[in-house]
Order: sequence, then C-alpha cells, then structure tokens
Amino acid sequence: MTLKNRAVIVGVGESDIGHLPHMTGLGLNAQAARRAITDAGVKPREIDGLLTAYSFSEPYFMLGSVLSEYLGLQPTYCSSLVVGGASPTVMLHHAAQAVTTGAANIVLVCAGENRATGMSRDEAVTALTAVGHPYFEAPYGIGIPSLYALVASAYMKKYGTTREEMAAVAVSGRAHASRHPRAQMKTPISVQDVLNSKPISDPLNMLDCCLISDAGGAFIVTTPDRARTLRPISGSDREEIREALAVGGSGDAEAR
Repeated sequence: MTLKNRAVIVGVGESDIGHLPHMTGLGLNAQAARRAITDAGVKPREIDGLLTAYSFSEPYFMLGSVLSEYLGLQPTYCSSLVVGGASPTVMLHHAAQAVTTGAANIVLVCAGENRATGMSRDEAVTALTAVGHPYFEAPYGIGIPSLYALVASAYMKKYGTTREEMAAVAVSGRAHASRHPRAQMKTPISVQDVLNSKPISDPLNMLDCCLISDAGGAFIVTTPDRARTLRPISGSDREEIREALAVGGSGDAEAR
C-alpha cells in the first residue's frame, strides 16, 4: 500500500530545550504535545491515536498509556515504539498507516526526555550500553559512539568520504541551530573546530556527536480530507485546549 499523499502533518510543537531541571520527561512530552495540538487547531477530544517513544530517565514501561492519562486523552489507537533515534520517523510511518486504514483519524506523535538533568553521566552510559547485543557486544563495553564510529568508518571506505566532509555535517547542523530560537547550542563552528575537538571513537570527535538535552517534540497526523477542514484556532478554542491539557495547574505542564 502506498502512503503517498494519503496522510499529512497538520501541526508541530517543541518543548523548551536545553538543561531544564524543573521539568520531567513526561512534562516535556506534554508541553510539546500541547503546542502541536494548538498549532494544528484540533480539539484534544478529537485525538483518537497516540504514538510515543520510550524513556530511559523515568520508570514508564508503557509511556503511551501514562501520557494519555497525563494529558486526559482517550485514544483508541495507542502504542510506544523503541527504534532509537529513528523512532520519530517510524512513528510517522505508523501514524500515516493508521489514518489511511481508518485505525485512527487524528494521531498525536510524541517523543522526549529529560536525559540531560534527569540522569547522571554514568546512568546515561549504562542505559545506552543496553542498545548493543547483550551477548556479543555489551560484554566488550561497546557504546553508542563506537557503534556509530563503525558505521562512519564503513561509509567512508565505501564512498570515499573524507574526514573533512564528515565534519561538515556537524557544521551544517550547528548553522541550522543558530536560526532556531530554542536551540541548545547556537555558536557557529568550523570544520577545523570539529577536527580539533576531543576524540571520542575514531573517526568521530566530540563535535561530531549529538548533544544530550532535555527536550520533547510532537506532531499531529491526519488525512488530507480532515486537514482541509482545519482552521486557525480562535482565542476561546485556544483557552479550551489549554484547560483540557492543563496538568497540575500548569497549562504548559512545565512544573511536572
């Protein structure tokens, strides 16, 4: 089944980003979700699908169920996926399938965590080590940077990519971040800065690696027909969404 032109993203939202010790991972998801729902112009009660990622920093085995209760949603289609950094893309695919097949009409997709302030360095390293194979990789201490370094080395060998060309990826990412009002790091960097940064796992240096942040993101998926009926929300509708998604007395769920 082709999904081309059969599903659309009608709203997006991001939480605050950076080091946010006053917010939990659940709160970051909720904040991003509220902003996405407001951006889409849908009512919380209209959302009948919810897809979430996972949590290393909080003890929620089924994050989707917990987030539904937290936001007061009652989805008939709900699941939590674990596909690492690819989770948002995979969730988008599942959401598109859901609205195309009629399993759901409007799907909220969320991912987020307070890994910067909710976990210590050692806790984060231990959690990420579990990504490797428990018998053939984990006993030898391989971590996420080393796994990606192996991929980077194979890519460079196969395609003849130079180290400078690899470093340009980080430079481009930082340039885009400098244009984002909520970005954690906005100071421009050069290819030479990347090459001179601390070695992590050959061929990757510190500035090649992603930041650890407290952050959450969300988007709303529905059908093209439903999307055509959406309009910018009014002040009264905005207040209704705020009240419907208020958690612990805070409409943005910032305290929790």
